[in-house]
Amino acid sequence: MILTSSLCHLEPLARDLFCKNLVFFHQKFLIFQNTIIDFFMRVEYRQFKSEDFNEIKKFIKYFYSETPGNIKISDGKIKKTIQEFTAYPEKGTIIVFEFEKNIIGYAILFKGWSNERSKDLIFIDELYVAKQFRKNGVGDSFIKFVITKFKNKSAALMLAVESGNEKVEKLYAKNGFKLYKNKTFIRKF
Repeated sequence: MILTSSLCHLEPLARDLFCKNLVFFHQKFLIFQNTIIDFFMRVEYRQFKSEDFNEIKKFIKYFYSETPGNIKISDGKIKKTIQEFTAYPEKGTIIVFEFEKNIIGYAILFKGWSNERSKDLIFIDELYVAKQFRKNGVGDSFIKFVITKFKNKSAALMLAVESGNEKVEKLYAKNGFKLYKNKTFIRKF
């Protein structure tokens, strides 16, 4: 609006030149947007492979170092999760996020049966994107990927968010997640 109102004070030739340059800038911006979209198209989501272990272990440790609550994750726990999902793939999976053949994040998914919905529920247990790739739509793209993959096979997609993580809450709300009224209790053994 400010640009438009200031154009009224320019001579016709100057106004035309300004508008042509503004259109040129706008076209460059659209090209910039297309480059970002191309970036997302090159992010691949695939199943974990045994050769990914060291890289995924590093990302899992980053995830827990950034999560409130001082939860310690050991190499043994990570290895046990991978062994469990390898031996019993129906329990869950680790999805690797790859950009130009480099791992940039991961997610752990598992499923459970819902009596009230008579279908499986898919739980996103962990979702991590490397810091340098955040705020570029990788998490949003992954959520859309999971929704597309499971929407005809499952009743719902569920997850938990640490209190105070408003950025992540906005991401999930934008993708149709609703805050469930129930509280979650946990008793450790």
